Amino acid sequence: MPQTTSRHSLNFGIYSVALLLLCCCGPSLGSRCCLVPDFLNENIAPGLVQCQQECGAFVQYATTQSCILNSTCEHAMADFTTAMNLAVKRLSVSQVCTSDFRVCFPGVSCLGGECNPGPNTMSIPCELALRRAVCAYHFPRCVNDYLIFSYEVCRETCEDVSIYCNITLDEVVNIPRCTDRNFGCTGGAGMLGLTKWATLAMSMIGWRITHLYM
Repeated sequence: MPQTTSRHSLNFGIYSVALLLLCCCGPSLGSRCCLVPDFLNENIAPGLVQCQQECGAFVQYATTQSCILNSTCEHAMADFTTAMNLAVKRLSVSQVCTSDFRVCFPGVSCLGGECNPGPNTMSIPCELALRRAVCAYHFPRCVNDYLIFSYEVCRETCEDVSIYCNITLDEVVNIPRCTDRNFGCTGGAGMLGLTKWATLAMSMIGWRITHLYM
């Protein structure tokens, strides 16, 4: 037991140092790859503009994937499409809370709403949860070109996928990277606030309407 406690303390110390470096120093001024990605730069493939739409709002941090943006986006969007299809299929046979679109079960409290059959289409909270998780998975945060802050995806980011989509991130990606921590990981430790949910949802709806009539 003392050995386990010591290991956890050591891990927390390592992550604390990395976090201190990231917050205080930020990406190195000499970094060539550890940069906030420019999804719409002149070198991006026209077919990958979707990557900016899906990940731009969530990847507001430096990542070494900036140097291989096209291939990273290609893999991320492939996983995102797989996740969307699986979530729609799973939600169609699930029950969903009318108050906040969480997956629910008969007889279990639904936070003031009702537990009804799920929709045959994707809910906005589920789509946002998938975007956040898939983008965190494919764009790990870095400290500099030689030090990745973490390849792991934060627990709450992974849990949102289960809560709103009734699937897991591990079902979609090749290598499981969800961790049971909310520190020393990529994807954010806290639930998105209602204001940010609304802002992202409106931007998503606006983008779709714009492209529908183009």
